Parts: sequence; C-alpha cells; structure tokens
Amino acid sequence: MPAVTQREIVSHWRNGLVTAGEQQLPETEHKVNVIRNLQELVDATYSAGFPETHDPG
Repeated sequence: MPAVTQREIVSHWRNGLVTAGEQQLPETEHKVNVIRNLQELVDATYSAGFPETHDPG
C-alpha cells in the first residue's frame, strides 16, 4: 500500500478502533479479550515505527 494509505489506516486505528469496539461490539464473554486484542493492534503500530498521526477532524 502507498505510504499515505498506510498513514490513513493507522490514524483511524489509533484514533478510534478501541473506542468503536467498546461501543459497538455486543456484550459477550469474549468482548474483553477482543478489546484487548484491538488495543494490542493499535500498540503494534507504535512499536512498528509508524509515525505519529493527527486526526484532522
């Protein structure tokens, strides 16, 4: 993917993925683990060296 596309995806993940999961996932016994996995995915964007992103909105 082009760098601009990568930055856009990372920005969306960092600025709302976990919150969206908390708000939109159904309340099941698995929700806590899914939210934890989403947070790990977001954290991985930092450890992978993606630059800081800023939400334009």
